Amino acid sequence: METSCPVQIRVSHGWRGILVGRDLIKRNAGWLIRNGESIQLWDDPWLSTTEREGPNGPPSELLANLRVADLMIPGTTEWDVEIIRQVCPIYETQILRLRPSLTGAPDRLCWMGTKTGEYTTRSGYISAVSEHAPAEELQRSTNWNQHVWSLKTAPKIKMFVWKALKRALPVGTRLVDRHITADPSCKRCGNRESIDHLFIHCQFAQQMWQAAPFVVDCDSSGLLDLDDYWSGVAKQLCLPPPGISNTHLAPWILWEIWKARNKLVFVNFISTPMESLSIAISAAREWELGQTSTTSLKSTKPPATPPASDSTILRTDAAWRVDSVTAGLGWIISIQEDTLQFTQLVLQVHSPLMGEALAMRAGIEKCKELGFQNIRCESDSKLLINSINHGNSLPELYGVVVDILCTATFFNSVSFIWISRDKNMAADLLAKQCLSVGVEVLIPP
Repeated sequence: METSCPVQIRVSHGWRGILVGRDLIKRNAGWLIRNGESIQLWDDPWLSTTEREGPNGPPSELLANLRVADLMIPGTTEWDVEIIRQVCPIYETQILRLRPSLTGAPDRLCWMGTKTGEYTTRSGYISAVSEHAPAEELQRSTNWNQHVWSLKTAPKIKMFVWKALKRALPVGTRLVDRHITADPSCKRCGNRESIDHLFIHCQFAQQMWQAAPFVVDCDSSGLLDLDDYWSGVAKQLCLPPPGISNTHLAPWILWEIWKARNKLVFVNFISTPMESLSIAISAAREWELGQTSTTSLKSTKPPATPPASDSTILRTDAAWRVDSVTAGLGWIISIQEDTLQFTQLVLQVHSPLMGEALAMRAGIEKCKELGFQNIRCESDSKLLINSINHGNSLPELYGVVVDILCTATFFNSVSFIWISRDKNMAADLLAKQCLSVGVEVLIPP
């Protein structure tokens, strides 16, 4: 992962941005272990799936060039506890909680800024801003999920609201702050055009908010910034008869204030507050009607397809104890009228979800061993099933999910289905019995 290309003084803006992005990824990336052959033991971050962490050195000259694979039993991807205790004993617990791939697939870098380990521009932006933003900016009390992302409105409107609250709209004062030649005054009243002035202090905006058909009147007097005002108005409900019952109107008002401002600035089109409010209400109503139609179409689902008559049904579950970080795995294989039941006790399992994944891996490997060709794998862990079906597993599960998908290629047909807990009681009971008794068993049909 070593790259060396320092930023020169005379370099294009585009190339400078690429180098900044490269350095950002390097500071927030870590390794997910599959076979350990690509990971430097002492130089790379690999001890955690949630943050950049690696063993602290310095190592002796003899151990300096070791790779993570050197901590495994030769010819396997199982940890060699004796070697770990000799080389880095203080990290034994952390190392043993990591689950390499049994199939020996290559290691992989992951992005630590998201739960899935996949890089997104949004998470990259958040990481970059958090590194350079002043302390008071990081301590802002805006609840982004409550006041922006969970609003019942169009995605483009959510993004616009986010930009407004982040002070990222090109109003007069922001343009001047960026050394752009522009008139910072409001085109309606002549006051300085800031984000707060445009959306809550300008007489045009105040008249729109006061006339809005909200259950509670919106009074912006005495409020100095949009953040405080927005927390009270964002999810206001509407009175009849506008025809808006399941949509938040406030975001549309904010959007229409911005559109009316731009029409005035760029084409000298003057609209009244009541005209703009009417447009906002109509847009919100139209969007809500569109969502109602879409929901009706989505709710008409075809009946679930029953498994083929020759399919083998595999149901898995796990029970977990936090005090001993131990999991009992249970899985049931049903072939027409016959049933096979298996359990397995596994040490150093640090989450219930990992236990669920290990149970699925053990069950599908047993199906392969027994020579079944068509299988239907069922689990009551929706997160696990989604990880397998969509290929976006959490970093913690990465090696185990890779093994499951690799084993799945040996079958003629295979599917992974979520089932409710009440349909998985038999496998759940097996797992709990295994955990309480502490032994692995094969229960005959």
